[in-house]
Amino acid sequence: MKLALKSLGLFFTAALIIFLLIFVKKTFKENNKGVALYNKGSFGDAAELFGKVLESKPNDFDVIKNAAAADYKSGVKNKSQERYEQITKEPLAMPKDRFDAFYALGNLAYQDGDLEKAADFYKEALRIKPSDMDAKYNLEKTLKKQAQKHQQEQDKNQNQQQNQNQQDQQQNQSQQNQDQQNQQQNQNQQDQQQNQNQQNQNNNQSQQQKQNDKDRQRQQDLKNQMDENAKKQNENERQRQEAEGKGKAAQDKLNDEKKKLDKERKDLNDKLKQEMDKQEQKQKEAQAKAKAQPDNKPKQDKPQENAAQAQSLQIGQRQEGQKDNSSVEAILNYYNQSDMSADKNRRKIPTNAPLNPQAQDW
Repeated sequence: MKLALKSLGLFFTAALIIFLLIFVKKTFKENNKGVALYNKGSFGDAAELFGKVLESKPNDFDVIKNAAAADYKSGVKNKSQERYEQITKEPLAMPKDRFDAFYALGNLAYQDGDLEKAADFYKEALRIKPSDMDAKYNLEKTLKKQAQKHQQEQDKNQNQQQNQNQQDQQQNQSQQNQDQQNQQQNQNQQDQQQNQNQQNQNNNQSQQQKQNDKDRQRQQDLKNQMDENAKKQNENERQRQEAEGKGKAAQDKLNDEKKKLDKERKDLNDKLKQEMDKQEQKQKEAQAKAKAQPDNKPKQDKPQENAAQAQSLQIGQRQEGQKDNSSVEAILNYYNQSDMSADKNRRKIPTNAPLNPQAQDW
């Protein structure tokens, strides 16, 4: 019985070995067929065949590497990367398989431009196989290119910063130029306004001077007329004194002439009074305008000088008005006193005075 069981065990073991040999031979045959397709350039068919082999033998790292290479050549880079990463994470993978996987991942990252990942993968490969010259060369090349890229980025950033600084400087300079231009325009406008104000002030002063000259001329004319009237009054008074006792007709004629002269004198006095009222009104208007003028003027660079000019103008106008008023009042007082003196002299003349008395000296 024991012998029978032992014989049966040997039979099953032999059968299993034969099955495994047949399966391995079949797998090896299919893997070689995939390699042949890969070498012919049929990368897609090779990747598909390698995939079928992995379905029955998923932990065959040689087949996984072949499938990853075929996927990469056929353009399926993501799947190729996943297969290599599968080997790096498998604890049962041999060092050689892990080295090949890290090395291949380094190449994929380098081709994608991810130099940092490529350098890390090459370093992992060199930890497994430090003497591999290809991995060392690829790492040095990656680090050198990474340094160059970093330097290029620094230079690019520096150039961008310099360009930005230059642009900001140009903008600031342009803004300063614009501000200076605006300031100059404002200054020119202020200067033009000041010149215009000064010109208007000069014109006003000139017109005022002309008007004052006309007023003084009218007053002088009135004074001359009143002087002439006074002479006629004196002459009339002398003739009336001489006509006393000569007859009523002559006296009546002289009396009528006296009335005309009195009326003329009254009219002249009224005109002088009107001139005085006009002069006084002008003074008030000038004073009011001088007070309101600083508020209406634009800001000037020399307010004290302008204020002094305005004050000087006001003082001149007041002095001129006072001078004109005093002259007019003097004229009126002169002729009023002249009338009073004539009446007083007329009362002192005796009825028997000589016919040709000496004329009074006016």
